[in-house]
Amino acid sequence: MRLRGIRLIGFGKFSEVRFELGPVTVFHGPNEAGKSTVCDALYDLIASGRKDLDRYGRAGERRVEGEWVGEEWHVPASLFSEVYAIRSGRVEVDFSSQRGAAQFVQEQLFAGGVNLERLILEVEKAGREVGRETVQMRERREVRARLAEVDAQIRRWEERLSGREVVWGELRRMEERLGALERERRGVEERERELDRRIQEQEEWRRLRELEQAWERVRRVREIEEEVGRLRVVCGEGVRQEGEALRREWDACREEVRRLGEEVELRKLDLRRAEEALAGVEERVRGREEKERVLVMGEGWRRRGVWMMLAGGVGVCVGVGMAGWPGWVGAGVGLAVAGLGGMVVGLVWRVRGTGMVRRVVGEGRLREAWARWRAEGEGVRREWEVWREEVRRLGEEVEGVERAWVEARRREEEAGRRLREWLGRVGARTWEEYGAEVARYREVVRSLEAEEGWVRRAMERSGKTSLVDLERYIAMERDGCRLRLRGEELTEEERIVLRNEREDLRKVREGLDREYEHVLEEVARLKGRMGNYSEAMEELFRLRGERERLFRELSRLEAEKSAYALLTEVFSRLRERMAKDFAGLVSRVRPYYEMITGGGEREVMLDTLSLKGIRAMDAQGIPRELPQLSKGTMGAFYLGCRLAMAELSETPGVIVLDEAFESLDPSRRRGAVRALHRLVDKGWQICLFTSFPDVVSVVREEFPDARIHDLGGDHA
Repeated sequence: MRLRGIRLIGFGKFSEVRFELGPVTVFHGPNEAGKSTVCDALYDLIASGRKDLDRYGRAGERRVEGEWVGEEWHVPASLFSEVYAIRSGRVEVDFSSQRGAAQFVQEQLFAGGVNLERLILEVEKAGREVGRETVQMRERREVRARLAEVDAQIRRWEERLSGREVVWGELRRMEERLGALERERRGVEERERELDRRIQEQEEWRRLRELEQAWERVRRVREIEEEVGRLRVVCGEGVRQEGEALRREWDACREEVRRLGEEVELRKLDLRRAEEALAGVEERVRGREEKERVLVMGEGWRRRGVWMMLAGGVGVCVGVGMAGWPGWVGAGVGLAVAGLGGMVVGLVWRVRGTGMVRRVVGEGRLREAWARWRAEGEGVRREWEVWREEVRRLGEEVEGVERAWVEARRREEEAGRRLREWLGRVGARTWEEYGAEVARYREVVRSLEAEEGWVRRAMERSGKTSLVDLERYIAMERDGCRLRLRGEELTEEERIVLRNEREDLRKVREGLDREYEHVLEEVARLKGRMGNYSEAMEELFRLRGERERLFRELSRLEAEKSAYALLTEVFSRLRERMAKDFAGLVSRVRPYYEMITGGGEREVMLDTLSLKGIRAMDAQGIPRELPQLSKGTMGAFYLGCRLAMAELSETPGVIVLDEAFESLDPSRRRGAVRALHRLVDKGWQICLFTSFPDVVSVVREEFPDARIHDLGGDHA
């Protein structure tokens, strides 16, 4: 079955207009655009019993023709109006009375899906049966309780009548005991008043001691305040910071002097090591120079020997030549000269021996040793120059560090002088003595802070605002206590004994009071028993007659007990059936409600047929009753219920949504359009009337094959 199109003839502005319909058809436009007219045409086409009548029941000359594919689909007008025509946006819910609310739930939620009439009748019938059985059970319990009460009363009356003489003797004994208790109570009360007076006097003594302690404490607080004021002058924050700054400066100068002294010692130690190294190098230089002088001297002697040999040889030659002169004088002189030259040559040859040969052989090595000694001598001289420069540099550094040490020593003396002057100003000889004074100041301040709470509370209690006024007030109270005191002050042990005696008397008096009250009650009871003896027999006969009547009533109720099992079974079956029907409704309503709200899982609970038995989860995940939901959430719930109820029909047909989204916000309108997929997929045909443009856009997105009719144009 499918409605392919409709033709409107004589419908107001639509004198003869055809609209093509699809699985989803949207008629949109502003108010007065003709949406209600097209909706009336669908009513006339589908709902039997509404021909030639508009939605307001007015007659008119009009006709609507439908183009059906397959078998036509028609339903009664009341069923179409209550189930398939959904106008939740225009339904005004009246929660003012429970009857109207229940009627609305029945019409809006259960129309078309459940045989509500039969279900209500069965539930009411079962309720009446079970209610009657419940009343009978309650009556049986009441009869049994009353019967037990009557039996107890009968026993009491019988006992009372049997002990009349005993009661009379007991009454006389109780009256005598009552007089004795009164005399004993008067003695105990007199003793209590005496002990209370003594205890009150000791309390005055205790208050006097507390006032004296408080006066001493206030005086001590005043002394502490004076001490704090005196010490604050020399131990205040500013003065103490100045002293700490001077002490830090003096410590820094002392540390600088110590450091520079250590540095001077280190520099002197380095200088001594450098001087020792320089002395060693000078010793090596002197050894090298001595060896060099020996070598130079040997070379000179070698050269002188050569010249002496040459001279000796020349002398020999001259002597030989002169020996050939005529005369003995020339010969003698020549011989002498020749002998002298020979002696010189021999001596030189003797001295050097075969040195000529060794010299010729080792001349090269001698030159090498000479060159090596000369090079080593140059290295030693350079090393000597380096150490001499190092000694000079270290000497200058030692002099600079000693000058810095002297300057630091001067600054230390200046800082120490200023620190001593500051200590003299604050009245201390040493820094440790001033530290002890500061510690004493802090201890005194802590003592004052510890007493501030007590002083403040004492001022609040006395209404005073200064220590002087508080001291005067305490002294005045102390003098008043001394004037009021008459007796002697007891020790703490004696006070404890006095309080214990008072406590023992209190317990004795309480015991006497309890016994006195008990005796009074017994006397009143016994007098009542004696006064009511004449009426006891009549009351006993009346109670026995009532017991017989209760026995007969209990027998009658026990005879009617057999129908309870059958009624219980019927009621349990009805409850199971109702639970199953309710579960089916919830399973159909919940998917639509979740799709419309778009908030994930939203539980729906259905317990009874009243509004208080229907609950739905709101956006915060809290189950609420329908009247407690917001307008938008309630509209979403009702729309989901109507869609679910329409889906219950066995044969898919046409669902008309006439401004059904009016109470929903844009996001829920989108969810409602998406929820229509469930109906379209099952073969339902949707006709949607709306004035919201966003609904048209969502329908275009969700249903590409939807038919969109803009009723705002000219369709005449």
